Amino acid sequence: MNNNHATANIAPSESLTSANNTDLRISNTASHSIVQAGQIIEYTLSYQNISDTTAENAIIVNTLPDGAIYISSDIQPSNIDNNSIAWSLENIAPGDG
Repeated sequence: MNNNHATANIAPSESLTSANNTDLRISNTASHSIVQAGQIIEYTLSYQNISDTTAENAIIVNTLPDGAIYISSDIQPSNIDNNSIAWSLENIAPGDG
């Protein structure tokens, strides 16, 4: 059988940092774990400050897998560089996210 549909594993990588190195948690879920070329994937990024200190100048960076193209997000990114999308969150209070 000839299968002309390319598939790919679409796990992105993400990071969440702050200027004062507080303890931050980030998770990323995708609407599909394997996709065919041209299929739309929706990623949901969730974050939380799990320390007792305000996270200062927090930044989320999400790097899309090869072949993926950024289309849009609910919050406007502060920077897009190829497959790397960044969001500046400023300060995150303890427990917030």
